[in-house]
Amino acid sequence: RETVKTEQPGRGRMTRLIRGAEYAVLVATLALSWYAHTCASFWMPHPWPDESAFVWPAIAFQENWSLHAPQLNAERPIMWHMPGYAVTTGILLKLIGYSFAKVRWISWMFSVAVYLGLLCLFRKRKMRLAYIALISLVFLDSYFVVMGNVARMEALLLAGMMVGFILLKENRPWEGLAALAVCILIHPNVFYAGAMAVLWCFSAYGLAWPRPGRFSWILIAFAGILLIMHVIYVSSNWDYFLADMKWQVASKTGHDFSELWLSGRYIMMLAAYVVFFLVAAFFARDLVLQVLLGLGLLLARMVGNEMW
Repeated sequence: RETVKTEQPGRGRMTRLIRGAEYAVLVATLALSWYAHTCASFWMPHPWPDESAFVWPAIAFQENWSLHAPQLNAERPIMWHMPGYAVTTGILLKLIGYSFAKVRWISWMFSVAVYLGLLCLFRKRKMRLAYIALISLVFLDSYFVVMGNVARMEALLLAGMMVGFILLKENRPWEGLAALAVCILIHPNVFYAGAMAVLWCFSAYGLAWPRPGRFSWILIAFAGILLIMHVIYVSSNWDYFLADMKWQVASKTGHDFSELWLSGRYIMMLAAYVVFFLVAAFFARDLVLQVLLGLGLLLARMVGNEMW
């Protein structure tokens, strides 16, 4: 015998209302973010030296496929940052042309990708509307507004990390880790969340990982080619790379770590993440990966004394 299931009219109407509310929150958040970015313009923040250090190499790549920006150093390329941001932005500038406003809009678009990626990470949760509302409030926070309105790599880095963690969430570990490996070329801070991703993979799969498919091998090969190209680039500018990295390491390790590690604010945040992890591990294992992502980002903030 066949059993025909009929949906109750009231329940179907409620489902449509909730779905409509989800789309409304999404559209309203993007509109508010666009408005905030427009209002922030060139005063939140004011143009500052870090932006020129990243924009000039992007312009050099746009104009002549080179990372050597004579405006920064007439004799050699600057090697204290990874080339991923300059290359990605330079390629986009080839398509749309350069202006400083456009460069900041590019960061906004990557910040939108981060927002959509966070929604994707939590899309299978019950009470999805509540998750969308909370993530939207975070996205409209002033830190996110500034991150999407500055010519630096943070928005691009987080967007790339979202791709990696979404692939991990979809049980595609090889593709996810390959995407995170590419993010190294944007900023080494991906190491912290990447380490958490590797731990999650071994916890989820042990020694019985899924066999990589054709797309996995393509993405792994792509990541490998990019990393090899960077090694060649560094080796051909080795002396410059060492000199700039010494300065970079000194700037990262020259601050007082106790200001972060022993401050009440960050002790509470680390303790909260321990609680979140235990709750997820015992009661909601499908949230462990998201908790580890957040912990990796917090460690990047505390170890490197980063702004975000």
